Amino acid sequence: MRDIESLDGHTTFLFGKINFLMDATVGFININQNKRVSKLTSISIVLMPINILAGIGGMSEFSMMTKDYNVNWPVAYAGFMLGSVIVGWGTYLVLKFFEARAARRGMEEKVPG
Repeated sequence: MRDIESLDGHTTFLFGKINFLMDATVGFININQNKRVSKLTSISIVLMPINILAGIGGMSEFSMMTKDYNVNWPVAYAGFMLGSVIVGWGTYLVLKFFEARAARRGMEEKVPG
C-alpha cells in the first residue's frame, strides 16, 4: 500500500509536467497559426478590390467597355489590367501603412513614458 501511495505522488508529478509541456506546445502552435491566418487575411484584403473589379468588368466586358466607346478589346483589357494592378498596389500600401501604425502604437505602449 505504501508503494502505491509513493507511486501516486510521483505519477501526479509526471502528469503535471506532461500537461505543462502539452499546454506550451498548444500555445506555440496557436501563435504560429495566428501568424499564418494574419498573412492570409492580408492577402485577401489586398486581392478583394481586384476581385470586385474583375467581377464587374468580366460580366459584360464587350458591351460595357468596348462597344459604346469604340475601343479595341486589347486596349480595354490592357487598361483594365493596369487599373487592377494600380488598385491592388494602392490597397497594399494602405494596408502596410495601417500595420506600421499599429506596430508603432504597440511599441509606444510597451515603452514606459
